[in-house]
Amino acid sequence: IDLASLLVALILQMLMIALLIALQTGTMLPVLPLIMASLIGLAAYLVKIYFFAILAMIILSWVAQGGNNPALRLLFQLTEPVMAPFRKLLPPMGGLDLSPIFVFILINIIQIALGHLASSLGVAGLVPWL
Repeated sequence: IDLASLLVALILQMLMIALLIALQTGTMLPVLPLIMASLIGLAAYLVKIYFFAILAMIILSWVAQGGNNPALRLLFQLTEPVMAPFRKLLPPMGGLDLSPIFVFILINIIQIALGHLASSLGVAGLVPWL
């Protein structure tokens, strides 16, 4: 995990939320709710990245099986650590990989949990992609 990149992403998230609140209300948000909203927003954004990366892997597995494209390798390196535990749990089904379905269910559960966490902390309206 690259902590420097995560810190930059968190700071950019905080700036974006602070600017949105300042433009909407004309006031600044206290620091603690801003940090909480930024952490939840960053987690929601990372979950969305995984959703679209897995979706791209599914489509590319139909179109370009065994391709040697660098973008395909990057998507594989990004999604494989998440999908590998599900592949170990599921028995082989004759070339049919059902692990993305279970990953999508897990992503949905995480998104719902982040939404409930944001609403319980009172920062639900601050995170645009929840």
